[in-house]
Amino acid sequence: MEAGNIIHTEIEELRVKIDQQDRLLEMLKAAGFKHIRTIKAFDQYSGPAKQDESIVYECRK
Repeated sequence: MEAGNIIHTEIEELRVKIDQQDRLLEMLKAAGFKHIRTIKAFDQYSGPAKQDESIVYECRK
């Protein structure tokens, strides 16, 4: 944006697979991750709420 006008655009294509939280946790553990922390999207200091549609997973082996 420049002076309120769009001067350049980019398009990024993402492949997204939606999975249940329990299943994703099982897959992460099966892949060898031992320290798994779930975080509220866009707020690294809070845990996710039940109604959240996006959850961030911080994982360490």
